Amino acid sequence: MPLALRQFESRDDRELISWFANAAELRRFAGSSLRWPLDQHQLQAVRDGPNLSPYSAFLMPTPDPPCGHIEIVRLAEPGAMRLARVGLAPQVRGQGLGRELVSLALAQARDWGARHVDLFVFEDNVPARRLYASFGFRQIGVDPTDSTSLRMNLTLKRR
Repeated sequence: MPLALRQFESRDDRELISWFANAAELRRFAGSSLRWPLDQHQLQAVRDGPNLSPYSAFLMPTPDPPCGHIEIVRLAEPGAMRLARVGLAPQVRGQGLGRELVSLALAQARDWGARHVDLFVFEDNVPARRLYASFGFRQIGVDPTDSTSLRMNLTLKRR
């Protein structure tokens, strides 16, 4: 079943919250941007964030429940965007959906005119680092606010 994206809505909150059993799991997903315990108020703030487009991923043809989450952030530099808070529901991890999720988000960023996309990933998150590297992301530094998080960048090719 193919994966598709739709806007992240309040109806998705309960499902997304259920993916994180503790503070460490939430930190792996959101760094220090969200706090434990995750709640609907924090997720509404995500939806209200400027220059931020949050998405729920679902297995077609049924848009509920969501099985993934990803955000695209428009950065101040023209043509620069960031992928943020990338995650899958525990029951679908390890099935190759992460590749599909990132691919869909990169296509959206490209459609919006992105030339460069960056992201932050924890150094010890080897599966995610491998996934991003398979798309061509390269490490370009560390997160200035957390030395355990690497900054990676991808230059998008024109279609």
